[in-house]
Amino acid sequence: MTAPRPRHIGINGLFLDHPHTGTGVYTREVLARLARSPDSHRYTVFGHPEQAGIVPSGARLRFRPMASPLHGRSENAEKLLWEQIMFPYVASRCRVELLFAPYFSLPLIPGVRTVVTIHDLIPLLLPEYAPSLPLQGYFRLVSAAVRHADAVVTDSRYSAGDIARVLNIPSRRIHVAYLGVDERYRKPVAPDVLRAVHERLGLPERYLLYFGGTDPRKNIRQLLRAVRLLRDRGQRIAPLALMVGRTPAAMPAAWTAHDPHAEAARLGLDKEVLFLERPRDEEKAALYAGAVAFLWPSRYEGFGLPPLEAMACGTPVVCSNASSLPEVAGDAAILLSPDDVGGWADAMQRLDGDEELRRDLAERGRRQAERFTWERTVGGLRAVFDAVLEERS
Repeated sequence: MTAPRPRHIGINGLFLDHPHTGTGVYTREVLARLARSPDSHRYTVFGHPEQAGIVPSGARLRFRPMASPLHGRSENAEKLLWEQIMFPYVASRCRVELLFAPYFSLPLIPGVRTVVTIHDLIPLLLPEYAPSLPLQGYFRLVSAAVRHADAVVTDSRYSAGDIARVLNIPSRRIHVAYLGVDERYRKPVAPDVLRAVHERLGLPERYLLYFGGTDPRKNIRQLLRAVRLLRDRGQRIAPLALMVGRTPAAMPAAWTAHDPHAEAARLGLDKEVLFLERPRDEEKAALYAGAVAFLWPSRYEGFGLPPLEAMACGTPVVCSNASSLPEVAGDAAILLSPDDVGGWADAMQRLDGDEELRRDLAERGRRQAERFTWERTVGGLRAVFDAVLEERS
């Protein structure tokens, strides 16, 4: 079989500005592998000038800065200008033959072939995530644009089904490339590192862990209610450590009822729940590894990377059985309905006291996490690029 001839692929690097978001992580991990890619294509990343230093260097990957007149003035307006005008225009001047967007966006008139990664359809399926008319208009525009993509890549079969159903995109144009787990989570954490991280964050020797966002779909209130149920039963377990940060003041009004700080105070859980600052990136493995169990009660995920990171660290996981999560967790986690407060309470109490169960889940979790690597993710993505570029060559 003849190898595809070298082509020029342009990548939207806008989310390099948001390194702690799921899309930011995905963009960085994909670029790191494309920089070492064995294929013969050329890749150009288009991003803000200040991002030049974080784009990995490689023989076939380069950075092209774009100075936006709205940068730092209006994030939403700049995003629209960048995606619909600047990215396709500058890419065309650079003779790009395929545009790749690593998140839910494409120009309506791209001028060349396009591939887009859609991680999930949260703003379309959950109205509270697009509460304003401008946001709704933006996602109608984006939906119209991605319907004309030559290929759509997504993180799970569950999301692929959502995309086919909601956006009416033929399944033959939708490709699943599972996300990967960073290698740092697979390495044992030295006891002195574990101790230093726990001391800095103010963690006790034993704790249950949730690490993630505070928005409604994350369903943190159910964890807090489960902790309160255990206290009402007179059952004492390790405290629940929540790594969530402070709920943003500018959040939609409908989200205020989901503020875990307010809910924990209402339930009187000042002794049972610890709110801790966000760890540094290099501390996350120690945070996972030191936990009795990792808890993930989310109602909707396009993939759900934190449970896999915890599994790679050898931490037992209790996970929601909703959306893509059973597909990702397999048989390596305790799966529960996100609405089953009693079930979550029972699982927390059982894991706290059952060392054999923890060892079994830890072993199964490590095996499950081994299936997910960023090399496989990018290998699937490169295969999609090749197929689209060769389709009408």
